[in-house]
Amino acid sequence: MEFRHPLPGTTLVRGRNPFVVQRCRAKSVLHVGCVDAGLLEQRFARGELLHQKLRKVARRLIGADIDADGIRFLAAHGIEDVYRVDLSDPTAALPFARQTFDVIVLSEVIEHLLNPGRMLQRLQELMQPEVTELLVTVPNAFTVNNLLHMSRGVEYVHPDHNCYLSYVTLRNVLQKSGLRIAEELAYTFEADVLPARIRRRVLTFDEPSPPAADFGWARTTYWRLRAWPGRVVRRIIAGYLYARTPFWADGLIAICQRPAADSSATHTLG
Repeated sequence: MEFRHPLPGTTLVRGRNPFVVQRCRAKSVLHVGCVDAGLLEQRFARGELLHQKLRKVARRLIGADIDADGIRFLAAHGIEDVYRVDLSDPTAALPFARQTFDVIVLSEVIEHLLNPGRMLQRLQELMQPEVTELLVTVPNAFTVNNLLHMSRGVEYVHPDHNCYLSYVTLRNVLQKSGLRIAEELAYTFEADVLPARIRRRVLTFDEPSPPAADFGWARTTYWRLRAWPGRVVRRIIAGYLYARTPFWADGLIAICQRPAADSSATHTLG
């Protein structure tokens, strides 16, 4: 049994949401995890919710989430076609079961689940073989940011996460659920700290940046100076590590499809 897995080269994308939005442009989309629990009201008020951004570009958009309060909030604020449904429950009725989708977005969701395989298998009921794309994004277990926090004796992780995913373990979860991986990428939030030779290869998709907070000249200068040492350290470490593999990035992206003959490939994940 081989425990060492050589990491391939891959494309680095600046940010996560701009890539997802670009991939869904003019397509029929199912957005699983559309609520963004915990940050919903703040992000909605600023227009930063991924579901809001998808509404601007998708030809048709349906949202699904287990958070009943969040679904009610979106519906009360004029967001149509959003449903409270537990896609991890193999017996749950799917109100959009008769719909066909070009893309199913599963962004920053499976790390919150106790059994991601159940949802991944259920979603295949909504996927046209070799046609529908399942767009999965997850935080990367080996991001440089995690490394820096661990060096200070701190684990930096969302309190609701139940697992860490890396290039290898994400592949395992997806493939053992019966999916075929068509594309693999990585995303980085802090492309500016990368050396120019690496930064030039990062894919960037246009997205309007929110206006910077106006703290006044003195306060802005203070915060920039205060952040400067940390940025220098991150630039040095990131430059060294990214030169060896892009899988030190903040997160991972996988584009999957349901194989045409998937009955023999599907594993049971009870």
